[in-house]
Amino acid sequence: QSYKIACDADDLEAQAEACLYLGIVFNQNQQFDDAVTNFQKNYEIVQILCENDQTGAKGYLKKVEMARLFLGIALGNSRSNSYMHLVNDDITSLLRWRNSRIYPSFE
Repeated sequence: QSYKIACDADDLEAQAEACLYLGIVFNQNQQFDDAVTNFQKNYEIVQILCENDQTGAKGYLKKVEMARLFLGIALGNSRSNSYMHLVNDDITSLLRWRNSRIYPSFE
């Protein structure tokens, strides 16, 4: 509802804030795909605001970094089920992947 109102008012700051809070709520309720969608919108909008803020006075760069952080956490949460399945149910594939990695040489 608040996102729609912000869109109707053509208020980018309000849209970014609404997406951020919706993402937080979805993430807390373990609706990770919806959280990712909202955090992605928040990130995109805040990037636009940052690009439009030539002086840097409004602190949008910090908001971009926070949006990136929230998006990364939500993406990690959305992929955790498949990772835990791999750890709990398919340890052979996990070990095969682990043993196939190439490590850098520090010589």
